[in-house]
Amino acid sequence: MNHRAAASWTVRQCQQTGSLRLRQHGVETPELDNALLLAHALGRKRSWLYAHPERSVSDREAALWLSCLAQRQVRRPLAYIVGHKEFMGLEFQVDERVLVPRPETELVVELAQRWLQPHPTATIADVGTGSGCIALAVAHLHPAIRAYALDASDEALQVARRNADRLGLRDRMRFRQGDLLTPLPTPVSLILANLPYVTAAEYARLAPEIRKYEPRAALVSDAQGLAHLQRLVMQLDQGLRCGGGVVLECGPTTAQTVQDMLIQTDRFDEVRVHADLAGWARCVSGRDFRQM
Repeated sequence: MNHRAAASWTVRQCQQTGSLRLRQHGVETPELDNALLLAHALGRKRSWLYAHPERSVSDREAALWLSCLAQRQVRRPLAYIVGHKEFMGLEFQVDERVLVPRPETELVVELAQRWLQPHPTATIADVGTGSGCIALAVAHLHPAIRAYALDASDEALQVARRNADRLGLRDRMRFRQGDLLTPLPTPVSLILANLPYVTAAEYARLAPEIRKYEPRAALVSDAQGLAHLQRLVMQLDQGLRCGGGVVLECGPTTAQTVQDMLIQTDRFDEVRVHADLAGWARCVSGRDFRQM
C-alpha cells in the first residue's frame, strides 16, 4: 500500500491493514498499537476511530500513519514514535534519551503518597529520574513538597526539565546531575529510586523494543542486578534525614536481598516488600527509626 493508495482508504481499512502488518512483525498488541498510531496521525483520540470507521484518510494523514507504522514494524517503542507516554494520569514526553515509563513504576508513586500524607511539606529526591515521571507525578499530587530530580545523564535531565515545564512544576523542582545521591546539597526526607536492576542475562531476553531502543545504561546493573541499589543504600547516611523514608524499585528476584540490605543498615524499621498489580515483588520501602 503506497501513500497515494492509502489516501483513498477509510479509517476502518487502515485499522485492518495496519493491525495485520504489526501482527506479522511480532508486535504483541497489534490492534491497539495500530489504533494509537492512526489516532496520532489523524490528531484524534483513539475512541474517535471507532465512531468514524468510514471517514476517508487524507494524503498527509496517510503519509504520517505509514511512517509511524514502518517504525513500529521494526519494533521501535510506540511511546518514542508518538513522543509521549501516560503515567499516573499525566502525559510525559519521552524519546531515546530516557526509559519509557512503566505501569509497575506507578507503585513507587503510590507508596510515596502514603508516606507523604503526614508529611505534606517534605523535600524528596528522585534518584535516576529519567523522564522525571516519578518526581513530577509526586509533586503534582502533593503541591507543598519540593523535589530534587537526580540523574547521571545530562540528556535525561533535559527531558525531565522539559516535562516539568510542560506540567507547570518547574518552580518546585531542582535538577542535579551526578552519581546517585552525591548531587544532593542537603539530606532530604524521602528518597525514591528506580535505578538499573536488570542483569546482563535478563537483558538478553528482553523484547527488541527494549534492547534495540531504550538506553541500556538506565536498565542494566551488574551480574546480580544489585550494584546500583547497593551503592545507593551505602549513601543513605549522607542523603536521608533522620526519620525519613525510602522507596526502591527492584526486580522480583532481588526484592528479598534489597530488603535485607536495608535491614542490615540497622537504621530502618517497617522494611517491607510490595507487589505490583501483576503480583510480582516490585518495591522495597523502609522508615528510618532514628529521631531528628
